[in-house]
Amino acid sequence: MTDSRDDVILSVNGSRYMGWQSGRIVRSIERGAHAFDLSLTQSWQTGVAKVTAVKMGDAAEIHIGNDLVISGYVDVVLPSYDDKTHTVMISGRSKIGDLIDCSNTRKQYKSQTLLQIAKAECKPFNINVTTQADIGKAFTHTPTRDAGESIFEFLEQLARYRGLRLTSTPEGNLVFIQAGKSYAQTALVLGKNIKKGKGNFTYQDMFSDYTVLAQQPAGGFSLSAEAIAGPKATVKDLRINRFRPKVIQSQQPGDIQDCKNRAQWQRNTHYGRGRGVIYTVTAWRQKPKGPLWQANDLVQVNDVFIGINGERLITEVQFIIDDEGRRTEIKVMPKAAFEMHDLPEPKTETGAWG
Repeated sequence: MTDSRDDVILSVNGSRYMGWQSGRIVRSIERGAHAFDLSLTQSWQTGVAKVTAVKMGDAAEIHIGNDLVISGYVDVVLPSYDDKTHTVMISGRSKIGDLIDCSNTRKQYKSQTLLQIAKAECKPFNINVTTQADIGKAFTHTPTRDAGESIFEFLEQLARYRGLRLTSTPEGNLVFIQAGKSYAQTALVLGKNIKKGKGNFTYQDMFSDYTVLAQQPAGGFSLSAEAIAGPKATVKDLRINRFRPKVIQSQQPGDIQDCKNRAQWQRNTHYGRGRGVIYTVTAWRQKPKGPLWQANDLVQVNDVFIGINGERLITEVQFIIDDEGRRTEIKVMPKAAFEMHDLPEPKTETGAWG
């Protein structure tokens, strides 16, 4: 049942805009910045939409009812019209969209932790940084952001060494996370609240061996050929039954453990993306007056067609409104895809499609 109070509210320059006829709000732990697209069409007889006061670059907040879901900026304003109607489409992202878009001059960080580096990188953008996981010790090498390198890509690569991911808080700030431990209040059950399902089972991006090569730290010297080449580590995916190697050349120096962590991150990420399922439910909240569906929550899934009877991690939610009404698209993956642990043995996995 849809709660009539759950309007999508765009707040800009002290004004609140509601009544959107179509829109999509995306919150994900795989994308850095959360995003929104909203649209309103009116006839000229009803007057010019007040939303025309919204300008690109404006600071913006998105609420669903009383729940803040995105804080950031308006990226794009697309007005269109004919002799009968006019339409305004507005899209934007959370604050860390600036970290994705922007780059700067070269900078090095010696003997600092990931949290210290992230705070220094985010401070000029007025973005706070928090962590929901162990950030780890100071790096033994000297992380270097090259001139022109995206701020977000630099931080994301360092986070991979720690088995962490970067995402946005509802307030728009940067947070380091691992796979969530909180559970959704409502299960996803085929024949009950699941209205649609779509699997994405792919072998193409899965490999038998993942090898990460780190750069040799600046100033390093050794007569050892292995040391000159730089540290490396390899991890295997036992479910791949033929030789399919993947070599990743890191842009940063690192030690063997750093390389192993990055290789595990890469293997587990590819494993999860090859087993994604998107479910559609006809509500934005898990139950009437309950919480919104949340990315990084664990959820029980019972789907006899796909062959899932167990918990999955919600990696993305999309709140949608259009001519078909309101609904939520919920993307789920195995939790192991977002952990640094070894993957489950192939014979222990369930699923009709591999």
